[in-house]
Amino acid sequence: MMRKHGKCAYCGQEKTLCSSHAIPYAFFKEMLRKGDGKAIAIPAGHGRIHFDSDSGADYLLCVECESYFNTEFDRPLIFSINKFNNNEDENKLSIVSEIFVRSLASIVWRACVSNAVFYSHIQVNKVICNYFLQLFSDVSKNPLDYCSVGVSVLHDPLPVENGGFDKESLKQVVFPISMKHTGYNNKKHNTHMFLKMCFGGFLIEIFVPRLPFMVRKSPKFIRKNCDSIRPVLTDIFSHDELREHMVSGYKKYLEGDVSAGVIRSRS
Repeated sequence: MMRKHGKCAYCGQEKTLCSSHAIPYAFFKEMLRKGDGKAIAIPAGHGRIHFDSDSGADYLLCVECESYFNTEFDRPLIFSINKFNNNEDENKLSIVSEIFVRSLASIVWRACVSNAVFYSHIQVNKVICNYFLQLFSDVSKNPLDYCSVGVSVLHDPLPVENGGFDKESLKQVVFPISMKHTGYNNKKHNTHMFLKMCFGGFLIEIFVPRLPFMVRKSPKFIRKNCDSIRPVLTDIFSHDELREHMVSGYKKYLEGDVSAGVIRSRS
């Protein structure tokens, strides 16, 4: 594990820092293993499609805080998602709702304070950072009183034989966090911050503050004090951010805006 000396983003002390991840490395591991340590990266905006081993690591946390985040947040999240993907629980995602949501909030916070290129598109102020910090660190409060979290399984309705993505391929899609302010129920002014991210075959959607009760009744939303959910399928191309990114990547491919290494690997 790579380390250097600096100020820990969580405890604030000057210590030896670890190479830390926001989205846990476990969700990059299989993708990178199949690509001999590299994955095909589709950059937003300018830039060629290329091979990259970037998993969003940065020197964020000291050894003690890294261990705390791994134990309290990353491991429960990885365990639940892997158990679902291995079909061990009859299409149920077994969770402890508070822990699952705290884990997701910790990912968002780490991405917000990270200097990794993978998360360089995230531009937030200290108020937003502290909001997510409180969501996972203040154990006296239930985070679902302050946010709403939707969980869906990525799905491509196009059959594989017609060029669609299979389940295993979708499990390897990692989409870094997108954020935008939006007015819910067609309100003209912004009422909520809306976040999306993909990993492990799931689309995670987070709304802050919490959505109205009638909206939260949708089966994709995690309820307080629940121990499992049955995630709904969501068409990967029905989400603007994902669709636009993949269409942009396909356009680059057609225009030949692809590194030589990627071309050789596809031939």
